[in-house]
Amino acid sequence: MKSHQLLRCIFPDVLADYFDVVDIHERVSQFDFWLDERNFMEKSDHKLGTVSSYGFTSERVIQDFPLHGKAVYLHVRRRKWRDSSNGEYLLIHMMTWR
Repeated sequence: MKSHQLLRCIFPDVLADYFDVVDIHERVSQFDFWLDERNFMEKSDHKLGTVSSYGFTSERVIQDFPLHGKAVYLHVRRRKWRDSSNGEYLLIHMMTWR
């Protein structure tokens, strides 16, 4: 099973649309999922081709609903972008996730 299929079975579609599963660890009392934002930018976010991927933000840990009686923790890294025309670093907000 591919990572995006797994995400769609367990989490909201927005995760499968914008994130890849990098790693999964199962412990006695919890599951940990490491998710990295995909290297994807909407056409409306392009700035004449001057914006490119530039690494990731620090990891954020989010506790989600339990699976099979175990706590679930999402270790999420958002992609950073750099505009080479002005040297500005930015986050592209492709989605709202609360």
